[in-house]
Amino acid sequence: MIMPVVSTPSFRDFTWPQQSVEQHVRLPTSGSSDIVRPRQQLVPLNGLRILAPTPAGQIVKSLSEQLFDKSVQLKVQISQFAMHLSREDRSRTFQEIDRLLNVEDWYEEDQLPNDVAFQELVKWAVYAKNYDWTSLGISNSGAMLVAWRVSQSIMTATFSGVRSVRWTVRMGSKDGDSSIVGQSPLLDFARQSDFYLAEMRSRHLETV
Repeated sequence: MIMPVVSTPSFRDFTWPQQSVEQHVRLPTSGSSDIVRPRQQLVPLNGLRILAPTPAGQIVKSLSEQLFDKSVQLKVQISQFAMHLSREDRSRTFQEIDRLLNVEDWYEEDQLPNDVAFQELVKWAVYAKNYDWTSLGISNSGAMLVAWRVSQSIMTATFSGVRSVRWTVRMGSKDGDSSIVGQSPLLDFARQSDFYLAEMRSRHLETV
């Protein structure tokens, strides 16, 4: 996952809602041992996340809970296409999800996967019958990033949940590299990716 380099602004640069602190914090009375901590949440601002008061009564989940819930959501989406997946493909995809949403490797500024983007990735994989990608990742906007590598050739695809796929292909050969960039509707990319992956394997055999 790409980590953007940003400068941290001063807290005086932030504009906070004009609400009294009493709406969010109940101060202990004199002599009381009860301390109620302010309810807080991570609020994205200019690419950063900062702590801010949440509305009274709102439940804020921990990072591990958010990752677990998202993992369950994505696995449910995969299960909806279970009839089209082999047990091995389904198990491998579940393992990829667990790897991506591992709380030990997660940073607060990382973006959770976009549900629609992930659904489009699964639809494409079912239609193309392709689950043997080299790597799977998440962009800063929650798009799903997929890459395939065959020897010196690489193909990448970005599923953003907009019914089209942005893709790149770099073909390696004895005579040098060639690059192609495109954007295609979901089903068209299923056919195009099949063609380019076959070409990548063919060029690899030529160099062996």
